[in-house]
Amino acid sequence: MIIVLVYTGGEIVYGATGAEYSIPPKITFPASEATTFEDVKNEIYGGLKYSETEYSLVIQGRYDVGAPSPHFFQLIPLYKTRSWQMIFDMTLALNSWRMVELYVEFTPTNSGFSQNHIVSEIIRENLEPTMATVAENIVSASHQSPKHGISPKIHDVSNSAPIVGLSSDNIINEAQENSQDDGYVDEETEREGDMIEEDESDGEAEEDVNDNTYGQPVVKLIKSLPLVGRSDKHPVSAFHDISVLQNTTADERFFGSRKHFNSPLAKGRTFDSKEHLQFAINEFHISTNQEVKVTTSNKSRLSMKCIDNTCLWKLYGKPTKIGSSWKIQTCPYPHTCRAPADRLDRAQLTSAVIADVIRDDLKENLELSIMNIRQLVRQRYKNVKPHYNKLWRGRELAIAQLFGSWEGSYALLTPLLEAIKATNPGTRYQILSQPMTREGHRAFKCVAWAFGPCIEAVPYLRPVINIDASFLSGRYRGRLLIACGYDAENKLLPLAFAIVEKEDSDNWGWFMRWLRKEVIGFGKFVCVISDRHKAIKWVFKQPHIGWNESAGECVHRFCSQHIAENLYKQCKDDDVVKTFNWVVKKKKPRRFNEGMEAISKTCPDAIAYLGKVGKYRQEDKNEPEKSKKVFQCMDGGHRWGIMTSNGSESLNNVFKYSRRLPVMAIVEETFNKCLEWFIDRRRSSLDLANSGKMWSRRVEKLLVKRGAKAGSMHVISYGDERGEYEVKVDRERVALHQGDRVVYVRRDFKYKLVMRNNAIPTCECQKPNLTSIPCAHVLAV
Repeated sequence: MIIVLVYTGGEIVYGATGAEYSIPPKITFPASEATTFEDVKNEIYGGLKYSETEYSLVIQGRYDVGAPSPHFFQLIPLYKTRSWQMIFDMTLALNSWRMVELYVEFTPTNSGFSQNHIVSEIIRENLEPTMATVAENIVSASHQSPKHGISPKIHDVSNSAPIVGLSSDNIINEAQENSQDDGYVDEETEREGDMIEEDESDGEAEEDVNDNTYGQPVVKLIKSLPLVGRSDKHPVSAFHDISVLQNTTADERFFGSRKHFNSPLAKGRTFDSKEHLQFAINEFHISTNQEVKVTTSNKSRLSMKCIDNTCLWKLYGKPTKIGSSWKIQTCPYPHTCRAPADRLDRAQLTSAVIADVIRDDLKENLELSIMNIRQLVRQRYKNVKPHYNKLWRGRELAIAQLFGSWEGSYALLTPLLEAIKATNPGTRYQILSQPMTREGHRAFKCVAWAFGPCIEAVPYLRPVINIDASFLSGRYRGRLLIACGYDAENKLLPLAFAIVEKEDSDNWGWFMRWLRKEVIGFGKFVCVISDRHKAIKWVFKQPHIGWNESAGECVHRFCSQHIAENLYKQCKDDDVVKTFNWVVKKKKPRRFNEGMEAISKTCPDAIAYLGKVGKYRQEDKNEPEKSKKVFQCMDGGHRWGIMTSNGSESLNNVFKYSRRLPVMAIVEETFNKCLEWFIDRRRSSLDLANSGKMWSRRVEKLLVKRGAKAGSMHVISYGDERGEYEVKVDRERVALHQGDRVVYVRRDFKYKLVMRNNAIPTCECQKPNLTSIPCAHVLAV
């Protein structure tokens, strides 16, 4: 950070230490590394109350070159960002004197005329012909320096052309006597400063008054002053009476355009709508680190001003008569305040501005986190650090702009689902609502939907489904319920979805009843795997929902992963949890018993917990233990080898970012994902059908692996008519108990199996019964 001192209105004096200025600085302001040359010019124009379109400026920087004396100052012209950056970097490198001194000179640019030329042009229209130089007629006005350091060059008139009707000597003498009379010049300056209305410049001739190449005044033809006949004063002395101006009519276009600033908020600029105008105002002030406030905002007017009451900036906009466009009617002054450098979260950086910044990126990637959004905003607007809540609201607003409003999306659910149903026969959905106090309006309660192709695939899936719920992370809270099945490749297939307000018995009961009626069908036996949520366990005890376990309509099994997490809370032992994850999947009773013994020796409390975890009410001592709900060894083959509800958990992760969207967009995302999966799996199914294979790739790979093991086994038959066999396996791993120790050795082991026609083979390893896939012992026979 450095301090910039601006000098103007005086003279540059050269002394022993080089260039110096004759008067103190007019304004000062801070500058940082982010300050550009345009920022410096804007500070000078605003601080000294000049219009950039009416005055051009020449800037010179004073810098200590250190030679020929210890301190010797030279002037360096500044005309672009590169030269400003050079003097800034040199000043910043100094250890003590971190100030930049700028010498500034202003020059009027309206039409190339000085004030002296304007005066002569005004009085020129109605005068009788006579010869005189312009400098001779207005030399008295020219000797007085204008305000704010504007110093028009004054020529010394010594040789003038002969004058017809007037004495040249008299004119010059009287001009010299009145050289201190600056009445007209001051009045002109005051009038010019009060002008705030802008007119179009007609580009009138600018060559009427000019100096020649050698600096001599050009002789002009003028008319005699009309005041001669009305006053006893000499025409030139009468000219100093400013009452002449009140009787003079001048074309307003002659004085050039009204005040107009070179900025995105220039007067007369139009915008497509009021929102676009407000956005332009916000974006401009974010870049300048300044804040404004709205004083009036309605359908016919928008007024804003700077929050700093000492600042002159203000803006007034109104609608045009063309469409919905708005126009800036007045913006007469730039900001004259100083923006604090430590302000990182601008008031003008609203959530709407943030939404505009991230909208295109969010459309391509719904996974944008708040950290990513902050980086995108800081790339657009330097040196800002918006608050987390503002970034979050900006993302919500961008989502609404891309996928529809959060409130309006509920009303669009029915048209969307009807459109999907029309193009996908068999699609089912149900929307429930509840009446509101406002007549004719109803409030959304819940919705469930299933796509036709998914429903048609149910008979070809394994009779196992996963159910789970996940949070909606958008503006309105709720739960997304998902039911999914598994195909022969063990790939997931979404069966049905639902959006409800919360996860309770009523909502789970409604969804499961709808799932049984519209998707699964009554009478089809299904194994349902879920976590141990109380509302889900309640469903399987109700007789009227269609999932009564005691009536044989289904079986309910618990997810082993959720039980493992709860087991760790009970024992805080990673080894116990690791052993449980191993034993819960075992199919051989011998291996299951080995694992449970190891857990009981390490943590007896874990065995007590696992004994009651299968109960619907763990505190009910009269309810029997239900280990079959947890362990595959005791399952009876209903799980088909599926131990967890990771299927629905995986779908929750697939729709993780979709759950941030409005409800209509969530439905649309589920449809698009299912469509993508069906296209991909149709291709795979056609390849498999054309290959002539009977089994899926997963099953075929498993059969090949088990067939390789079967080649080393020995089979003993107890009669083909009975279908009983004994299969001996060489060097089977067996556990031996030696006191408190368990030692694992390898020895020959025999398995008995029964194979009868039209029946699933049974084996002591239980793999055919639990997974419906032949084990190595069956393949050996």
